[in-house]
Amino acid sequence: GDTIPLPVVSGRFSRLRSEVSTATVTMDMDEFLSECNLAGGSQWADLPVTELLVFRNGDLAWVGPVVEIRMDLATRQMQFDASDRGWWLTRRVFGDNGSFGPLESTRLAADLMVISLVGDNPGLSVVPDGKGADLSLAVDAIDYRSAADVLHQIVEAGGINWTVVVDELSIYAEPHGEVLAALDEQAFTTLPQVTVSADEMATHIAMRGDKVRATVGGVDPGSGVLIQQGLDARGATTENAVGLISIYEYQRRQRPRWSFSGDHRLEPCANIMFEELVPGNEIPIVLRLVGVAN
Repeated sequence: GDTIPLPVVSGRFSRLRSEVSTATVTMDMDEFLSECNLAGGSQWADLPVTELLVFRNGDLAWVGPVVEIRMDLATRQMQFDASDRGWWLTRRVFGDNGSFGPLESTRLAADLMVISLVGDNPGLSVVPDGKGADLSLAVDAIDYRSAADVLHQIVEAGGINWTVVVDELSIYAEPHGEVLAALDEQAFTTLPQVTVSADEMATHIAMRGDKVRATVGGVDPGSGVLIQQGLDARGATTENAVGLISIYEYQRRQRPRWSFSGDHRLEPCANIMFEELVPGNEIPIVLRLVGVAN
């Protein structure tokens, strides 16, 4: 279809790990309708076929279906809310029973996502990195589970992640990119809230697969503390698979988890390009936690 430039007043878009990302654009409604030359048509409201395209430095950086349009008749402003093409996985349901695997987890996830998109692919290619543990998975049609839900199950069981970059669903097991330049406080429009949590910590992991078990760790030799966690690896059917998953979980739960929340958007002058925000790349963040005396 036709591509129409938008009279943007403001906008924002994101790229998220293992989640559908979103984009929002606000514009002058009268100018937009004039731009569309809607003498009697309303193709722009053909949801969710209509897509929002975001360009950065002349290159397509984000694309996805418009899922909601809001019109304020008092201010004469219009807002498009869109999701990346991963949104379609939430609208694809498995209708047949099936057992899949054992297969390397990123390829298992990729194969199932390709199956879910057969018949009406919305322009989403699927690329696995082939570095995950072996898994098996049974899909019960009685549940009529969405492809997104099945993908989430494999993420939880196989220690993998996924990200949609424009028209590509990248499914990966380990960081395999480059370490980018560090960002400091000046890179953010608003500083984030920082949380340090022990909820996910463990010095001993007991992993439950399908009729197979694995344990790793024990009392921490440094602190003398024992923190045990029993976890499920749904779909893991071999000792090797459960063992690899338990090691992955043990390694990532050794220390308290640091997380960041809030509306911490990047400044336009931040020392990073959006094109660098792709699966596998790591970005060090340097924040000042100790106040500076006058």
